[in-house]
Amino acid sequence: MSFPSTDTYEPTEEHSLNQAVSAVLVAGIVVSVSLMVLGLVLEAVKGGASPETSVAIPKIPRGLAGGDPGAVLSAGLIALLLTPALRVALLLGVYLSRRQWLFAALSFTVLGVMVLSILLGLG
Repeated sequence: MSFPSTDTYEPTEEHSLNQAVSAVLVAGIVVSVSLMVLGLVLEAVKGGASPETSVAIPKIPRGLAGGDPGAVLSAGLIALLLTPALRVALLLGVYLSRRQWLFAALSFTVLGVMVLSILLGLG
């Protein structure tokens, strides 16, 4: 009885896509959790229990440069919220490259709704 060789395994295109989407989601979670933990550690070092106020999005870069724990926590939350949008953007690119127009249009619509929601939330 012989078993199939495992050295000739070549991942399918769909498997590679799933791995890419998974990598984007994992990276987003790792970045966001790391930022949030760092923000909590910075706040603990400063002697506070938790940041008292959130930081407005336009002020986050300056807060990050100054080591503001609230800005670091806010950046972590933004990274967490942007993770699904990055996934949809990745899939949009894949669908366009594969000329799967229906799925590309649906992904574009979902991405548009996400962007519109962010813009309306900022205003």
